[in-house]
Amino acid sequence: MHDLQHTAGIGAAGRELVGSSEDFALFRRVMSMHWQRIGAISHVLGVTGAERSVLWQRGGEHWSDTVTGAIRATEPQRLRNAFGVIARADFTAAAIPMLVLQAAGITAHDVAEQMPESPDAMIALVTITLAQHSHGNTIAAITTSDVGADINQAITAAGLTTIPDIDEQPILADPPIGPAVRSSEFGREP
Repeated sequence: MHDLQHTAGIGAAGRELVGSSEDFALFRRVMSMHWQRIGAISHVLGVTGAERSVLWQRGGEHWSDTVTGAIRATEPQRLRNAFGVIARADFTAAAIPMLVLQAAGITAHDVAEQMPESPDAMIALVTITLAQHSHGNTIAAITTSDVGADINQAITAAGLTTIPDIDEQPILADPPIGPAVRSSEFGREP
């Protein structure tokens, strides 16, 4: 889950650094595959809401604050490179477990229930947190209703207006295109 969170940070930074909508679409597709896989495995393991909260936490901070700190401490060229690696990933190996889990009866609803935010919302949340940190604010300084409005605004501003309705799509919406990529640019975390 922490790798997925860092991937969202790379997506937030990469959107600005790379600027290509085609590359960003490829990036979103790879991130979505990893998101689906984590959600499906969490469902199979029967991860509870309390366990999910612990898994998504990053110490005493919201995960987006931790990721924002890592992104801000990373050279722009490393972020561009990491974005490119993810966007061009051949993720067939990551798709195979999803196909098996889907054949075993895991649904898009099962996946979504295990994941606190969609891939696009994760990227938008880091985008918001990056902007707030650049203005000296923290995520804790705004209310929950403001977060929802800010996420919607960031999604629209980032051009992420084609968020799929997960209940109406198969888990594997796009055909697999090749081996899994891990965003190990930031090192291994627990």
